[in-house]
Amino acid sequence: MKWIQSFTRQIYRTLLSLMPMNFRQAFEQEMNHVFMMGSDQAHKKNRFPFLFYYREIRDLPTLILREHRITIFEKVQNSLNQRTNTSFYLQKEQHEMSHSRNDSRSFDVNRREIIIASLPPVVLGLGITTSSLITGKPWYDLPQWRLTLAVAILLVAGGVISCGAIYALVRRIPDWGYSWIASAFLGAVLFIQTILGELNDEGKLLITDEMEVMLAIFFLLIGFIVLLLASWRGWHRAGLFSLGLASTFVLALWQAVVAAPFNRHDIAVFALPLGLLFASLIYLYIRGTDPVRVLVIIGVTVLSVLAIFIATTAWESWLQNASKASPILPLIAILIFLLVAGPIAAGILRPIRLHYKKSNS
Repeated sequence: MKWIQSFTRQIYRTLLSLMPMNFRQAFEQEMNHVFMMGSDQAHKKNRFPFLFYYREIRDLPTLILREHRITIFEKVQNSLNQRTNTSFYLQKEQHEMSHSRNDSRSFDVNRREIIIASLPPVVLGLGITTSSLITGKPWYDLPQWRLTLAVAILLVAGGVISCGAIYALVRRIPDWGYSWIASAFLGAVLFIQTILGELNDEGKLLITDEMEVMLAIFFLLIGFIVLLLASWRGWHRAGLFSLGLASTFVLALWQAVVAAPFNRHDIAVFALPLGLLFASLIYLYIRGTDPVRVLVIIGVTVLSVLAIFIATTAWESWLQNASKASPILPLIAILIFLLVAGPIAAGILRPIRLHYKKSNS
């Protein structure tokens, strides 16, 4: 639309007018020309090229402040040699910032690796669905071999995800590995928590309360370290880690509905279709642009909240008889935390990362 193009060009020219005089004399005309050409091409490809304008304008305020700082520094030094060195340093710094930004914008994966990155929810969903089809009724009504087979299938699914995460760690966490590590990490936490809870219900205290707290702190520390590693490489990778956490959390919740006294195998059997939906969204997240990735995170949130509502229907009658509150709101709060933890951490670390890259250039 013409008014969008005219409006953004005016904003761009206004921002350029805030540059120091020497900068405007040297670069203003050329930058305006390049921006208008890029704007024309962007509008030919897309009627609403907001991403183009966002990329072109977002760094101008920082550049304005930096140019004024350098101009003041040059006046204080009053040295042509210092002026030349500072200009060279500025160009190098801008290049490094642009290179860093481009590195974090895209994933270093091919189509096969994108499919691999999307597989953890499929593997987990397949294990839950297959196990539910084998059991189909309360565990105390099952022959021992069917119960053993159902548990073994769940353990195999968890083992496959764990092996994928270990392989990703050995490979120093390639981009496809963030979803595997997230799924393996949260799956291990939930598995250990379930085992300890079952033993406590039977009066078998495997570990003391103090050891349980230390174990929880240990797992939180591991999760925090991996989250920092993902966030250091950009919000896109941190977002993939969060998607892995959220999809595993929801699928594990669907597995929990088969426990006594709920025995809702009719819900758990649809874990595979749910896992396929999560995998499709992860695939779109990796292949898409920034706006698409934001929409994917929103889509995962909506899908997960819907899945939580369906799963918690299995607990309604039991909660009412026990006069207990519904866990829907706490579960949704945990889900939202898992989804936003990665992008928020990456946003906090971004200035530190850029400063680190600049100081080591």
